Amino acid sequence: MNYARAHGRSPEDQWEQDRRDWPGGLMTGFILWNRERLREASRAIPHAFYLGQLIDHEAYDRWLTEWVDKEISK
Repeated sequence: MNYARAHGRSPEDQWEQDRRDWPGGLMTGFILWNRERLREASRAIPHAFYLGQLIDHEAYDRWLTEWVDKEISK
């Protein structure tokens, strides 16, 4: 949901856009986007990670929702 919101689309519209952008790998856009968000989150909420792995998914979900809220309000 946050991936689609960050791009100003509904989940269905984002799926269709990703099908056009990444015809050989439908999840590529999300994977690249989420990898960057995880990298940012590891600095912002280090307690949610252990040895580089996300361990507190709820903390990440909260952080990500706040991150997207800030991005779409710009």
